[in-house]
Formats: sequence, structure tokens, C-alpha cells
Amino acid sequence: MQSGAAAAAAALQRNRHDTPTQKRRGTHVGRYDGAGRMTELTSYTTSGSGASAVTSIDSRRVNTYNDNSWMTMQESFNAANTLTQRVS
Repeated sequence: MQSGAAAAAAALQRNRHDTPTQKRRGTHVGRYDGAGRMTELTSYTTSGSGASAVTSIDSRRVNTYNDNSWMTMQESFNAANTLTQRVS
């Protein structure tokens, strides 16, 4: 079993995708609760390379579950952390 840091690094590598035509790289980082349910997904984009690379939050999604593990609400936020959608 991997340590928390090693598992996070492995997940980060698995969830990374590159879009070379736009010269941007995207990374998704998920947070999970004790039951293994994804509670938050944050998407980051990186523009440029080397010392001039800039990483910023692209979007964020927050999931809420009930005691039966059913998703009861999902909220989506844009890069400015403004709520753009709520589904419940």
C-alpha cells in the first residue's frame, strides 16, 4: 500500500492529460472521504514552460452524499470560484 503522498502523486500522474496543440497542460486533483467517495475535484491548467509556467485553477466541483452513499448535490464553480451550477 502506498503512503498518502505517494498515492496522491500516482493519482495526479494518472489523471493528467496534455493538450499539445494549445500548449497547455491540465491536471485534475480529487479529494475523497473515508468511504472512498469523491467529494471535490479541482482542475488546474498550466500555460508556458520552465520558469515562465503559470498554473491556475480552471474549475472545481463539490459532491455531497447522504448516509446511503447517494450523491445528493453537486456544485460546480468556475476559475473565479463563482457557483455556476447546482444540481440536487
